[in-house]
Amino acid sequence: MLIFLLKILLIISLLIYAYTDIKSGQIYIIPVILMSIIFFIINIYIGIDINYLSYFIIIFLLLIIYYIAHKQIGMGDILLCNMIGSCLGGLFLMKVFIISLIVAFIFGLYLLIFKKKSISTRIPFAPFLMFATILCVF
Repeated sequence: MLIFLLKILLIISLLIYAYTDIKSGQIYIIPVILMSIIFFIINIYIGIDINYLSYFIIIFLLLIIYYIAHKQIGMGDILLCNMIGSCLGGLFLMKVFIISLIVAFIFGLYLLIFKKKSISTRIPFAPFLMFATILCVF
């Protein structure tokens, strides 16, 4: 039951962050960090093994991409990935990230082809993380 509540809390948080990312283009970092810490502590308290090694490796690789790719992915998006990983683990995070990249790529192609947007058009990534998390949780 507690795991189900954690998943619901994660999805509600992602809905809020996706909305703010769409409306303002920002993800407020302090609440995301606080939620990550809360998820991390709850998982330790209830004794769920969520494979933290893979989780830390994925976050580290995302930080490398952040600095190499000249900040094409925002720090808020990386912190959202951190929140997802701290709640559900590294393997789950890997699935969510791959699915969100695929969906974002398809959406980007749609914008390029049908909406005549340029390749430099910025799109918020948090909604894709939220969508992929919902797909993977249910």
